Amino acid sequence: MIKQTSLNFLKELKKNNSREWFEQNKLTYQAYKDDIILFTENLLLELANLDLSIANANLVPKKCLTRVNRDLRFSKDKTPYKNYVLIVFNKNAPHGNTAGYFIHIEPGNCMVGGGVWQTTPEYLKKFGKK
Repeated sequence: MIKQTSLNFLKELKKNNSREWFEQNKLTYQAYKDDIILFTENLLLELANLDLSIANANLVPKKCLTRVNRDLRFSKDKTPYKNYVLIVFNKNAPHGNTAGYFIHIEPGNCMVGGGVWQTTPEYLKKFGKK
């Protein structure tokens, strides 16, 4: 279970999305990150019981998380940090072309899903073959 303090961190980050605020709250961020990694580790163990491709993938919980830093190069929105966490379980992570699961955690906007992200036409053709 994710701690309330971790969700509070995401709420505060959304309100104060600046490098200065983030630096002042580095210890809170580290506690949040540790909590999310522990949550991911526990979830991965449970998911591995249901999906052998995940069980055999040797996924590292920390590598299932997206970075907190946003890529600002081509974005009109210059806020430096994501105010959510995205957890991705995919046997080929971080490379795509296989189905996987994702969990988006953001106060007031959580989602769970599955599928293939940014696949190639060649991979899509495999779905149509019998």
